[in-house]
Amino acid sequence: MSKPFDRELYEADDNAKYEVITWLKQLGYPAIVNPDPYGIDLIAELPERTVGWEVEIKHGWKGRKFPFSTIHIADRKRKFAQDNNYFLMLNDPRSELLAITSQTVTNAPTVIKSTIYTKSEGFIEVQVADCRFFTLQ
Repeated sequence: MSKPFDRELYEADDNAKYEVITWLKQLGYPAIVNPDPYGIDLIAELPERTVGWEVEIKHGWKGRKFPFSTIHIADRKRKFAQDNNYFLMLNDPRSELLAITSQTVTNAPTVIKSTIYTKSEGFIEVQVADCRFFTLQ
């Protein structure tokens, strides 16, 4: 069962997209918030392709080092695993970021687990070794 939409949680983390936009622009990607509220979070129109990024915050990740051996992404986000899209996860202080390619997400298994919000929800399970880490600050 998927987590029901919670506006308060969404609004508390939504501004992380703007921090990622600033970082992406420093890397040469003219990213903007996707005007499609049901689409991937951020997009950049490049001459040869469109690139997209799905952004979330992992509140259990407090420091620089990611404290878990795997990353879990809600399986409902698998629809964003298309060419030129990436999955980004920030730590709680928003100083570190990990990036996962769509190919990695496509090839990753789904596991079923319960969270504080849901019972028996599907999650994409990605090994930490398959991620790339960046420092934002």
